[in-house]
Amino acid sequence: MIRGIIIYFYFLALSLTSVYAQTDDQFTVIGRINSDKGKSIEDVEVIVYTLNQNEKSNKVRLEQISSTISNEEGRYELHLPVDNNYKVAYFKSGWKTIDKPLIIHAIDAKENQKISVHSSLDKGDGLLTLNGIVINNSKELLRLYIHNVQSKTTLFLPDITKNFHTLLQSKGEYEIKVISDENYILYDEKIKVDAKSTEVDIMLSNYRKRLPNYPFDINTGQLSAEGKSELNLLAEEIKSDQTLKITIECHTDSRGDDEFNLKKSKEQAESIKNYLILQGVSPNRINANGFGENLLLNECKNNVKCSNLKHLENRRVEYLFSISNSN
Repeated sequence: MIRGIIIYFYFLALSLTSVYAQTDDQFTVIGRINSDKGKSIEDVEVIVYTLNQNEKSNKVRLEQISSTISNEEGRYELHLPVDNNYKVAYFKSGWKTIDKPLIIHAIDAKENQKISVHSSLDKGDGLLTLNGIVINNSKELLRLYIHNVQSKTTLFLPDITKNFHTLLQSKGEYEIKVISDENYILYDEKIKVDAKSTEVDIMLSNYRKRLPNYPFDINTGQLSAEGKSELNLLAEEIKSDQTLKITIECHTDSRGDDEFNLKKSKEQAESIKNYLILQGVSPNRINANGFGENLLLNECKNNVKCSNLKHLENRRVEYLFSISNSN
């Protein structure tokens, strides 16, 4: 059992039996939920999470994979794949679970095994709910990471399109990340949870970020002192989170030869990549590319007369954060 981590709710007793189930490559959890006085409790939501812990950082990741509702006798049944660690939680308004947390380790759950779980709830409202709306123009399925900063526990919600609802373990500071199907980080903000019910609206806009200042000396791939200072901050941000990757995109304006601008932007992208590597960022966490004048932001293309300020709007370095597939 993992110590030192407060995970949502608690269970009274766990007994394991080696009775055969009917499905290969799975084991079965058969449970009954009672009050502290022994009375069956129906309509309890039983949620199963896969549980992954990084022993070095002590970070925990929970991914909801299954749920069911207890019947009028307080009984429920779950069929789960072997070779995973699991945490099972009970949720019902007006009730709270007691005693120590139940963790089912992969080494304890064998193929074709039945696990009998007897648990007790006590009167009391220990639920904290987080309700949110993701405002997104696309219809792609998104992934939501809700990270408890204090306990280092991350709740993972897959296949989010618009509305989401989940339960949290405690009040405090949480970091919310929205991840695209291509693993780009579309949203990353922290919120305070200090009430039983917290509402959050997540507005997804252009997730490309832009360096505040163009980091190169004019018409060169040489980084300026100011540019290096900004990249130092970016390198520290990447190194602070081992799940992060970055994509660098360099753009020129339309002045000059098209081929020259494309080549120059690619050289500039490589210069930024090399500088980040020198600051300690692993090369496999950096993608860099140059697009020349192919992605202008305004009307200032070839043979169009524009002011210097209008041209400078197109000369820019943008970057995108993504998250590794394993997280």
